Parts: sequence; C-alpha cells; structure tokens
Amino acid sequence: MNQIEQTSSVKRIAVIGAGISGLACAYRLQREARARGINLRVDLFEASDRSGGVIATSERDGFTIDEGPDCFISTKPEALQLSNELGLNDQMISTSTVHRRSFILFRGRPTPIPPGFFLLAPTSLRSLAATPLLSWHGKLRAALDWVIPKRAQTELGSSSNAGSGLRDECLADFVRRRFGNEVLERIAQPMVAGIYTADPEKLSLAATFPQFLKMESEEGSVIRALMRKTRAGESLRPSLPAKNTTGSAREDDTAGAKQAAGPRYGMFVSYKRGMGVIPRTLEAALTPGTLHLKAGVRELAALPGGRWRLLDAQGDWHELDGICMALPLVSAARVLSDVSGSNAQARTACKALAESMQGVRYASSAIVTCAYKREQIAHKLDGMGMVIPAIEKREILAASFSSVKWDHRAPDGHVLIRAFIGGALQEHLAELEPEQLEALAKRELASILGISGEPLFVQVNRWPQRMAQYEVGHLDRVAAIRELEGRVEGLALAGNGFDGVGIPDCIRHAERAASELLARVGART
Repeated sequence: MNQIEQTSSVKRIAVIGAGISGLACAYRLQREARARGINLRVDLFEASDRSGGVIATSERDGFTIDEGPDCFISTKPEALQLSNELGLNDQMISTSTVHRRSFILFRGRPTPIPPGFFLLAPTSLRSLAATPLLSWHGKLRAALDWVIPKRAQTELGSSSNAGSGLRDECLADFVRRRFGNEVLERIAQPMVAGIYTADPEKLSLAATFPQFLKMESEEGSVIRALMRKTRAGESLRPSLPAKNTTGSAREDDTAGAKQAAGPRYGMFVSYKRGMGVIPRTLEAALTPGTLHLKAGVRELAALPGGRWRLLDAQGDWHELDGICMALPLVSAARVLSDVSGSNAQARTACKALAESMQGVRYASSAIVTCAYKREQIAHKLDGMGMVIPAIEKREILAASFSSVKWDHRAPDGHVLIRAFIGGALQEHLAELEPEQLEALAKRELASILGISGEPLFVQVNRWPQRMAQYEVGHLDRVAAIRELEGRVEGLALAGNGFDGVGIPDCIRHAERAASELLARVGART
C-alpha cells in the first residue's frame, strides 16, 4: 500500500485561474502532495477556453509568434527551476548575440541606447557625455546628480518602503530632481514603459527600482554609486521585486554591472518554439481531469472551519479544504466581494480584502505582430527593438524585432515585428477594434522603419486589464492585502499584483500559495 492509499480521506483544493500562476500552483500542489503522502485532489478552474493566460504561442507559415510575453529573466531562479523540473532546459534559448542592443526613438529616428546607461541613469560621466539622446543642457543638468545632496527622507512621499527606512516616491519625481526633465522624457519614461507600461508620474520607485532609492540614501549621487558598483563588478538588475515571500528585502543577485546598456540581454531566455511551451507542459503534467475550461466561478461560500463551497459555471458545487485565487487582483476582488456562506467572520474579512485589492490598478495593452519579407524594410534592424518616448507623440509605445531578438522565429529572408499599443498612458488605444489596431501598427511601423508594401500577415492580441500598475504606496497596499489574506482561513493569493510582474515572480507567488495550502490540509490529515 502506498502512502496516499494510507490516508483516510481525500482533501480538495481549488485553484481559480489557469494562467501561469494557477498552473504553477496546481502543479506544485500535486507534486508536493504526492511526495508528502497527502491524498489530495486539485481542481483548476479557468473561465476561458484555454490555459496559459497571457502566455501563448502560435505558429503560421513558418513563423513562431509569442502572443504575450516572449521571455523571462534568468537571474530570478523560480522559472529556471520549474523549467528544469519539467524537462524543458534543452529547449531553452537566449537572445541572439548578433545585435545585442536596442533603440530609443529620437526625433522620429531609432537611435541606439548608448553603452553605459542603466535604465534611469548613466553609469559614468563619460557615457552621459556621449549620448546623442540629450542636449548639452540636458547632459549638464544630469551631471548635477554628482553634487545634488540626497533628499531627506521626511521630504519624500507619504508611503514607506514597508520597513526599509526608505520613503516611496514616484519615478518621475525622482528622475527629475536627480537628473532633470530631459532624462525623464527621453530615456527613463520610455525605458520604464517598456517594462511596466506605466505612467512614471504614478509608478512607485520603492516597488519597482528600490536600488535607486538605496543608492541615493547611501551615497547621495546615483551616478557615483553606479560607477562604484561597475568598478566593483557588483550587480545591477533592470527590475527588482521589493520583497520576498518572507517579507524581508530581496538582495540584488545578478551578475556584474559592467557594460550596462538598458536591459542586460544575456539575462533573458525563452524557448525554441516560444513561451507557450511552459503552460502547455505544465498542463500536460497535471493529473488528468484537473483542468476545467470554460468553468468560471459563479459563487463562493465560506464555511466554518476554513472550508469552502464553490459553484462553477456549469452549475456544479464543490466542497473544498482550501482555495488559491490566481487571478489579477481586480478580478479576484470581484469574486471575494460577494462571498456568501455561514462563516460570517470569513465573509467580513473577504469583503475587506476585496476592497484592499481594488487599490491595485491594472492597465490594458495590445500586441500587433506583423510579418514581412526582409527586402520590404529599409531599416537595418541591427538591434532587438525600440522603445518610444511619449513626447514623440506616436501611437505605439514599443516594438520588438522578434526575428532579430530570437532564433527560430521567422523563415530565412523574413522578419517578424511585434508592436505594443496602449499601457497606462494610452490605454484608450488598446480598446480599439482589431482592424483599427492593425491599421495603426502598420502605419506607425512603416513610418519609423521605412517599410514598403503590405505585411504577409498581421495578428492582433488584446490583453485587457492584465498589467498590474505598481503606483506610489504599492508596498503598503500589498502589506495590507497580505495581512487581510492571513485572516481568511483556507485562502491563498497568487498573481502579478504583488511584488513582481514577471513570470518568475508569478511562479514564486504560486509556490508560496501551494506551500501554505498544503500545510493547512496536511495538518488536517
């Protein structure tokens, strides 16, 4: 008799939402339950007709099209570890080494991001002097960072960095006072929009780039701090989660900072046949019958003792020992605000939790993928893509040259380009009809890159309310959400609304949720 057969009764956990967070949570629950001898049934409920959420890959005429994210960062271990468990490492690829640079649109022309820039700031005065993206006035203003004193913590924003001693501030205010408005408009805003699709006037520095607050706090000049880190070979990271799952500050654990120029291209990895490989493999690894498609949640009822009842879209009730909500917080809030059931204390806590979740805003975006023959494009495409400052007044916020960035994305002699539309600053554009988005993307790409003729095909993917916006005070909001979550027995949360929007971050939160729920059902076995 095996360990599971020795267990007296079956425990049941539901995971709501089959994006990467829900898939990873369901996978971890089943894998760890088997290892611990817990007789556990996991049901994964998904309202749409497929799993994977924003991660999806399609193939057409020899092209491989990532419909959402096209990579993940390898310096955060969770995605690599999961990939290894799933046997996917032999399919992994890194960015092409042929053209490891990107562009910023400057007065209508794609201009290379100069070596020595790390997102918001130069790593040396020499790199600052060399950039064509700034006027001499802008360069001199940025160089004043060297002598501008650090700002007293009492002068900064109203929200603390959750116990770190650093006060929160929006990214725009920080960049303006350290480097001037020209650096904000020409460099920082488009670079950050490429990661978070965010409004820099609202984006929390403490939740997204806390290392810059720390550099100012410790050394005053950010440029001086970056120079020291570069000389010492210390690490820099394009995007840091502000907290780990224990609540302590995460260390920046990447490789050396030498030759920083925007994103560190060697950090990013994908798969030969696109990012859709990972949700497909996770789905296949689940016990048959785990995943329920077109099965959204109609009602959730809290029962005494931390138990739950769930009514799915087919009208079936499920008795549960625990629930993981792996949805965007805005969607999870809608479910939790209407919790019914006989456990009045849990109902009250769920309502308070839902109200707290509503403080995390989400932005919409669209990706328009265009395929061309190489001969149609005048630009050399000698980079991986470009970001576009808002002051350029364009209707796309970035473009990725997918077939340059990755091998195996287009047949020889052909090009695949992804245009990004919407985000916090132009969200109304993401709401256009598909044919309008197609026309917009074709027009903008043709104007910027010198494209003649029609694309071979166009594919439009819209992602409404999927990108969490980490606005000033985000860390305090997350702390409040986690505190309220702890009051609801048998409930765990996962997703991109907490302290990292990337795939490894979502996996980390999913595994945290699985661990908490397993501890609960294991204790009741």
